[in-house]
Amino acid sequence: KDLIIKRMNKWGLNTMANWSSAEVTSMNRMAFILQLNNLGMDRNLMGLCDVYADDYLQKLESAISNTVKKNLNNPWLIGYFVANEPAWINEEVRLCQIILDGPARPIKSELQKYLTKVGDTAANRRAFIIKSFEIFLGDVNRVLKKCDPNHLNMGIRFGDPDGLGEDLLRVCSRAFDVFSFNCYQLVPDREML
Repeated sequence: KDLIIKRMNKWGLNTMANWSSAEVTSMNRMAFILQLNNLGMDRNLMGLCDVYADDYLQKLESAISNTVKKNLNNPWLIGYFVANEPAWINEEVRLCQIILDGPARPIKSELQKYLTKVGDTAANRRAFIIKSFEIFLGDVNRVLKKCDPNHLNMGIRFGDPDGLGEDLLRVCSRAFDVFSFNCYQLVPDREML
């Protein structure tokens, strides 16, 4: 473990990523980031959370509380990531169809009511998913700050920040302390930055 820290220092690295070994991060010799776990993001919903479920908030609070209690006052921890590259980004119309074609659940009932009220269009389907995501991110941020006011909400690492859309960027600006993205190039594109 000591060799890992020495090597990172020699290479000029000063922070361990959230998927680093717990054995190494728990040494508390280099700043690190962690991932929030068990937030209710559903694989059957392309990673979206059913924020309309009766037990949603209770489960969210329990998951966040259990995740943060170990490092509540750890000065080596920078903060927590919420997720990584949600699969539904720019696939909101498809996700709505998956929900509508899927089993009975609270999010399906809410979507059906919403589309009946405003009309079933691609724009309205996207708006429903973005609003559901905004509820989720707002709740995660509020609960995280209540359970651990000492560390940052690192948000979600997005794969293509240029392709998110202004509506989603506004939601993120209200929910995260840090806007993160994965760069798959040698350096980030200056125009995107």
